[in-house]
Amino acid sequence: MNHYPRGFRPWRPSFVFALLLASPAAAQSPAGRLVFVVQPSATGAMTAISPPIQVAVQDVAGQTVTSFVGNVTLTITDETGGDESELSGTATVAAIAGVATFSDLSINEAATGYTLTATADGFADAASAAFDITAASAADPGPTAGPSPAAGPSPAAAPMTRLVFIRQPGATAAGAKISPDVAVAVQDSAGQTVAGFTGNVTVEITDGTGSDEAELTGTMTVRAVAGVASFDALSIDVEAAGYTLTASATGMADVASASFDVSAGARRALRATTFASEVTLDGKLDEPYWANADSIVNLTTIEPEEGGVPAGQTTVKILVNANEIVFGVMCHDSNPAGIVAFAKTRDFDLELEDYVLIVLDPFQ
Repeated sequence: MNHYPRGFRPWRPSFVFALLLASPAAAQSPAGRLVFVVQPSATGAMTAISPPIQVAVQDVAGQTVTSFVGNVTLTITDETGGDESELSGTATVAAIAGVATFSDLSINEAATGYTLTATADGFADAASAAFDITAASAADPGPTAGPSPAAGPSPAAAPMTRLVFIRQPGATAAGAKISPDVAVAVQDSAGQTVAGFTGNVTVEITDGTGSDEAELTGTMTVRAVAGVASFDALSIDVEAAGYTLTASATGMADVASASFDVSAGARRALRATTFASEVTLDGKLDEPYWANADSIVNLTTIEPEEGGVPAGQTTVKILVNANEIVFGVMCHDSNPAGIVAFAKTRDFDLELEDYVLIVLDPFQ
């Protein structure tokens, strides 16, 4: 029999904790998708797009499916680029170790805002990032009769620059770091990185993609080094399909990444420890069972910063026998005098108090 001292309140302040008693979900087979791992770059009309475009088949974890050796086909996405444009070169390529490489593609018409669409049997179509085709250089007309009129040198035209995702975000789990690290470069009209650019580049979740409740965390504004901004600690907190990121920088048009999915994060599990003798509910957790019980200790905050490190450590343990479940919650607080606790009755509104909330879902 357990002992409940007079006036004992089992709720301890400092955080919200939800326990879900559930059987593990059935294992799912990994899904695959097409991903542009090397995007098309700006180039001249009738000039081979360089570097060669590459499309990979990736699983839900963002890993290349090296067993895929099927055909991948590229086409100009409808209603992008020029009205009379044609894609020339080998547009259907067999993948090698999960990656299809297109080394001789070109487009005949100068225009802005082209994208390419990749297709393969059994996979959803994927669109590339946008890119431009500039006019081909005019042929040298040769000498002309008579003296040429005197003219001063033409002023040098400022190079056209744009943002390009040179390393796309890969599929990841909610709360996990996006891998590989996302990288955005500033490129000129020839597709070359502008190494002199050292300004700030910012990425954010594109409006209307993924989940409306999602937040991008990590360092979202990075100063470029030699024309490239690398984002090495980004994560998204909500599971959803079809996210894209938008990159922005002063003086350049925004650009969207390829789409990617965020799967459910790993479920945190806490193993209940069985006990046979009495446990005194005095808030001390000093019985031997508590010392040997499994614990959750690496909890994070929801407010004021989601995913932040709390000022005080909280430890959660569970004991169980045939008739009882006993929760042990140790909340460390450097200023216990500041704890707010007024409620003395059941079903009281705890909004303005420090409290622990335990939610049981017995129907799982």
